[in-house]
Amino acid sequence: PSCTTLTAGSIASAWSVRYQCDCTCTPNTPGFDFPLLGALVAPRPLLIMNGRRDPYFPPAGFREAGRKIRRIYALHGDAPSHRIREVEANTGHEEVPAFLREVRTWMRRWLMPEAEAMRAAELDASADEVTKPSELACLPGPPSTATNYHVHETFIRRASLALPRNLEAFQRRRAELIAELRRTVFAWFPQGTIPFATRVVGARGDYAGLYARFNEVQFDAEPGVPVRCLFLQPRDATPATPLVLVVRRGMDNVAFPDLDHLLPVLSRNRVLILNPRFSEAVLSPADANDLERTAALTGRTIAAMQVWDALRAVRWVLEDQKLCPAEITVCGRGHAGITALYAALFEERIGQVVLEEPPVSHRSGPPLLNVLRMTDVPEVVGAIAPRRVTCLPEIPREFELA
Repeated sequence: PSCTTLTAGSIASAWSVRYQCDCTCTPNTPGFDFPLLGALVAPRPLLIMNGRRDPYFPPAGFREAGRKIRRIYALHGDAPSHRIREVEANTGHEEVPAFLREVRTWMRRWLMPEAEAMRAAELDASADEVTKPSELACLPGPPSTATNYHVHETFIRRASLALPRNLEAFQRRRAELIAELRRTVFAWFPQGTIPFATRVVGARGDYAGLYARFNEVQFDAEPGVPVRCLFLQPRDATPATPLVLVVRRGMDNVAFPDLDHLLPVLSRNRVLILNPRFSEAVLSPADANDLERTAALTGRTIAAMQVWDALRAVRWVLEDQKLCPAEITVCGRGHAGITALYAALFEERIGQVVLEEPPVSHRSGPPLLNVLRMTDVPEVVGAIAPRRVTCLPEIPREFELA
């Protein structure tokens, strides 16, 4: 590897992920980090070359990776220690003659030791010569049969959705689906107790205060990761007053707060309006790209993290606020509706999901790593049964399976 060694943390902390090739940003559901590639190579010879001024693969990353890979080689005993070599040059993200000399010396040492002395002079004489790209080209251009733009459709088989034969088969499939989603797509869900650390950050609510008791609150979805909610309660609310959780998208933040369509609901329900992480504002394409690719390196997507935020919002009401709603409804528009849907799949205390103009397939969003290997939106909608799902303005024909 030349100018390509890193750790996931190094490119995340340096915000260099936008400069990486797609192959760097793998869907990392197992929580794999790049130094573990050393375990696949060891104890075979490994030469690692990097530039100290490389902005894409900075020294902090390749040096940490090197330390970890050396530890893996050490597990094989003393003999393999000479089989790993790290070379740094005072250069950026480029191949330099010094790297070429190192490669030729390394290959000569391990692949042709019997001819090393004879070939040394010849190889060293041409070490500073760089072959022109035109001489290396194998084809004049991409062939018409190239599969690059649709290889993802053939490389991984998509799940086939089928109607269960009977209720028993449905319940078995539902349990398998939830278990598989937890094991892969949402394997990163935090375990153990996370303090909510609730903070009230506002209590006026403009005209919302005319209709309900209003608080603007923050609580931690994960340690050090706050999310913001607007919490409106009827003045005569009891602990059993039903709860409506509204999951917002970034583009929904038009006015503070846009309550007109919620006023009929507010008269008899608590309403919790959730801004999951990265929804406080519309992200620029560059920022969205940075966040999504960095999330992939940790086995997540923005959408997956927002599912966890919705789950935490429900648990905040039940566990932190000590309320016991007679019914809990979660709702959202577009992609936010699918966020609400998955929250309901994992939280049985949610009794109803309201989907407004939902996408009918993960092919159009929201993106969840590996999800199309096992299911798609219509089956997840059906898996909520026998709880209620309401679609607005109508049930999409693609939901026939549900």
